[in-house]
Amino acid sequence: MTDQRQSEAVEQEILRRIARGEKPSAEERPVYAAYVERNRLEGVSDWNRWASDKVFPPQWDERTAAMATMIPDAVKSVADFGCGTMALRTLLAEHVTYVPIDIVARGADTVVMDLNAPVLPSLPQAGIAFLGGVMEYIIDLPRLIRALCQGYSMVVCSYVGAAGKAETTAKRRSDGWVNDFRISEIIAMFEDHDARAVALKSFHAHSLMLFSISHRR
Repeated sequence: MTDQRQSEAVEQEILRRIARGEKPSAEERPVYAAYVERNRLEGVSDWNRWASDKVFPPQWDERTAAMATMIPDAVKSVADFGCGTMALRTLLAEHVTYVPIDIVARGADTVVMDLNAPVLPSLPQAGIAFLGGVMEYIIDLPRLIRALCQGYSMVVCSYVGAAGKAETTAKRRSDGWVNDFRISEIIAMFEDHDARAVALKSFHAHSLMLFSISHRR
């Protein structure tokens, strides 16, 4: 087996285990980071990872629960981007319409869309957009934020801000993340599109943010 084929075989084995919900070892993280960076440069999503239903650890549901408390009581419909296990559905009042969205179907009612597609799909209508653990995986995040601010009056989202250049090319890629913004930069991108942060919370390393958007006529 040539060195290239051996490297490809190692990468494929790592990807198979990630799809089963396992984390790469410290020795394997650079290999996965290189794979993620290659996807970023090619402008494609990590289909291998997200096609699986086994990649959603319980702590992600805990983050969803923390974010759900930020949804205003008056909201009548929620667009749940990256819905995964649809944990948010069980946390909403009965009168709230739930719109699950993901890169693959998680159920019969899932709106399937790839937020890293060359042309961003039309976003479903709802009273608020909900993005828990999504924005780190978006290659052109400014494009998505612009579309969110154009399509919704409120956005609740989470993000783990970049700590510095050393982390950018190493740890963030090995976590599967394809962008590297500070929280101040995330807020500024929303503000550039007439949004203002009306609530900010912390959940472990995540910043939870609720934005209200003023649509000019």
